[in-house]
Amino acid sequence: MRSMMHTPFWEKVNIIRGMQISSPLLRHLAEIDLIAKVPVIHIPIYIIQGLHDYQTTLQQAMAYYEHVEAPEKTFYTFELSAHMPFIEEAERFERIIEQDILN
Repeated sequence: MRSMMHTPFWEKVNIIRGMQISSPLLRHLAEIDLIAKVPVIHIPIYIIQGLHDYQTTLQQAMAYYEHVEAPEKTFYTFELSAHMPFIEEAERFERIIEQDILN
């Protein structure tokens, strides 16, 4: 897996552009109660959450994690990250993907 630390500048810019383009969808998604709408997922889930994320707060993510039923579920908190742990703590993110999720 390629490190996000070595991701080209324009690819990072495109991540931000994509977030701007998708903002109407994000507003709609913010109104959905996932706990009520999706109480069960039939595959393993892994929540990777930045402690300082204000788009999806730690409390929101943890509330969903605690209520959702799944055959396997794991919650990872990234203490130095906001909404983009895959960039902000790329090495830890990649280690989790490679060793915990894909292994």
